[in-house]
Amino acid sequence: MSRQQMIQPLNLIVVSPGDVQAEREAMDEVVADLNRIISSQFGLELRVLRWETDAYPSFHLDGPQGHIDEVLQIDNCDIMVGIFWKRFGTPTKDANSGTEHELGRAYSAWKASGGKRPQVMMYFKDKKYECQDDAERQQLALVEAYKKRVSAEAIWWGYKSKSKFQQLVRDHLLMYLLKNAGDLGGRSYRVIKSWEDLLACYGQIVNEAQKSIYITGSRSRDAKYLKAVEQKLQAAPSLVHYRVLFGPPHHLVLKEHLRQLLNLRDPTDRSRGFQTMHIGLFSDYQRQFETFILGNENEAIVLLPSLVGVGEYNSGIIFTGREEVDGLMRFVKSLYGWSTKLETQAEVEALRALDEPVKPAALKEDVNT
Repeated sequence: MSRQQMIQPLNLIVVSPGDVQAEREAMDEVVADLNRIISSQFGLELRVLRWETDAYPSFHLDGPQGHIDEVLQIDNCDIMVGIFWKRFGTPTKDANSGTEHELGRAYSAWKASGGKRPQVMMYFKDKKYECQDDAERQQLALVEAYKKRVSAEAIWWGYKSKSKFQQLVRDHLLMYLLKNAGDLGGRSYRVIKSWEDLLACYGQIVNEAQKSIYITGSRSRDAKYLKAVEQKLQAAPSLVHYRVLFGPPHHLVLKEHLRQLLNLRDPTDRSRGFQTMHIGLFSDYQRQFETFILGNENEAIVLLPSLVGVGEYNSGIIFTGREEVDGLMRFVKSLYGWSTKLETQAEVEALRALDEPVKPAALKEDVNT
């Protein structure tokens, strides 16, 4: 199978009145930039469709808009980006403008799919404009009325310049694609090949967690990453945390982290109606070998053997598909169920980190023994 056959195309339709032509044309650059990321990593490729580049001269029984609907195949698109400023557009048979008609068809398709596709993103330019006549005032009033109407069901985004629009729509599309790659027909994973990228993914997973953070392994040694976990848990008291060790911690910094977790929360506390802190020590290596996982409710990373050498931890696979992420969360919960629970400072203190200096009294006892 060729590389091209492995790529899943996604149709992105850009709709707007004619007063935001610069933003319409900027979508080509935005999509080209995104495709450099998602094509190789996820097997997806965005294709921009606009009436001025994809339609052709033709008569249609439903008028020009009917021809545009057929050419763009709005009902079957994957993503629609709508852009407004001071104009609403030219009326059609069933709407106050072609743009409203196109967004309406996309919305109907989205509802018919159970809220799955197409993904509709709307942007409104905030740049102030002084209307020159009643016609312009009427157009601006239609834009404002539409904005108010869609606000009941949708989140839209404002912007002030073309460059800001490019930045926003790029970031929003990337977030959507990373979260939904598997559902869109692409690969729901990507490979990380450097320590720097690995740490960046760690930070992203921790910072974006809304419901849970789950971690396995006993070799964590990056103090900044461990501190980020503590700060996230402190800032989000209802966020559920699982930390399952495979044997004692290898580094004293991880042992100190466990102390801090117990300072932040009591594993026996149920004041929120459920347990929010779960720390366990798994030692049945015949049942399960040591596995390194970090995840939240939307994505998870599993460490791989190093692509550089023994003892290095710089490679991993990040999963974004719902089935894989949920499966890894269940795996961690199962590990915790089989583990010895660590719920007090004394139980953590009894763990001796592999790089922890031996206390003189303990050393003397070993010699006597």
